[in-house]
Amino acid sequence: MASGKKVPRTGGVILSNIPSKAELEKILEKDPFKKYELANFEITEFVVSKTAKELELLKEV
Repeated sequence: MASGKKVPRTGGVILSNIPSKAELEKILEKDPFKKYELANFEITEFVVSKTAKELELLKEV
């Protein structure tokens, strides 16, 4: 859904709405940075409770 660098530049963030952690891990395994061991991924799950109206789709139903 969105991605960008962290400030300070210590990595990045990917915002995803993939339904399951296992499915997301499978997708990340294909990422060139992961594939060639140039980056590590740490998945942090969270539940959106507040958001701008335009991002309501992120909330769980």
